[in-house]
Amino acid sequence: MKRHPTVVSCFSTERYNIALILQIVGSSKPYMIISSVEKLLNGKAPGKVQSDASVREACKVMAELDQGALVVFDNEKLVGIVSERDVVRRCICADRHTGETAVAAIMTPAPVAIDADSSLAHALDVMQSGHFHHLPVMRDGQVIGLLELDDIPEDYRMLREHFRELSRPRS
Repeated sequence: MKRHPTVVSCFSTERYNIALILQIVGSSKPYMIISSVEKLLNGKAPGKVQSDASVREACKVMAELDQGALVVFDNEKLVGIVSERDVVRRCICADRHTGETAVAAIMTPAPVAIDADSSLAHALDVMQSGHFHHLPVMRDGQVIGLLELDDIPEDYRMLREHFRELSRPRS
């Protein structure tokens, strides 16, 4: 079986485990190799909002961009992420008015970010360990994207899970 070097570097140095995983997954379609988070984003800029904007304004931006979350800035500094889930749980269900509530009051503050050169495997690990659905992507201290869990192809998520299962110590 041919091994693609990008897959090996993304998931393990143990080439044998990778060969087993590729046989288990066995996709009939050509395998798309994405070597970094930045390549997956493919230049898609994140939606942005200032922390003092109203929740209603943030919702309008999300609707215009057809995105489920925005990165939140205080001037030029990344301070949080606001998602549709934050709006529902922390604003609407808390009987707050979207036009009067600042994004800062409902956002998820101080988000963990990932470097643009990071692998998808690393991004998945960060998202799963922190229970995140959204992850800001950074290059040279600037936000260049917002990775959503659903952006990661299902094949990659399945491959990662198979690799974990094979890597677990057997009793």
